[in-house]
Amino acid sequence: MKFLQLNIAKEGFTQASLGLLANQRKRQLLIGLLKSLRTIKTLQRTDVRLSEMLE
Repeated sequence: MKFLQLNIAKEGFTQASLGLLANQRKRQLLIGLLKSLRTIKTLQRTDVRLSEMLE
């Protein structure tokens, strides 16, 4: 019986660990996406300013 409980606990721990790793990966991907979006926003603002200066 203890062996079964140990296996159940181990499986639960493994699933929880994989869930944490998946969440961390998603977080890192979203941080990268946010940085890219901020860069695009800055480039667009720069484009508008340069266009205004050239008028």
